[in-house]
Amino acid sequence: MKKILAIILVLAFVLALGACGVTKETEGTQGGNGGNSTEITLWTYPIGGWGNQETVNKLIADFKAETGITVKVEYLDYTNGDSTVANAIQSGNTPDLIMEGPERLVANYGAAGLMVDLSGMLDATDKAEINPAALAACYGTDGKLY
Repeated sequence: MKKILAIILVLAFVLALGACGVTKETEGTQGGNGGNSTEITLWTYPIGGWGNQETVNKLIADFKAETGITVKVEYLDYTNGDSTVANAIQSGNTPDLIMEGPERLVANYGAAGLMVDLSGMLDATDKAEINPAALAACYGTDGKLY
């Protein structure tokens, strides 16, 4: 499970870099990425264990130990989370990552051209390692993988 979540975070990180996310790099900081420290921002809805701060902190700590990347987390809820995301998009002040059910992200943001097509990043082996239902939810009606 940790491996899958780490893969999701890495894919989301790549997505964010491809879209328009901004990273902050600091020279000389010890980390798993060759001496540079990168900080990214994650906004998460309370899906699965992602609403539990203790669970998220553990995942983020494991991710940092593996990659050297620091993740700053902001928790969203379904009362105002969608408007927070929409306002961030309109103002050009988006987080690097958003953790939400893929069907909502693809329908809301992929269809609007606000996500990057990741189809070329996954080969047959990669796809075989992802839950088929989860993978299917990441495809838009345009056939692109988000």
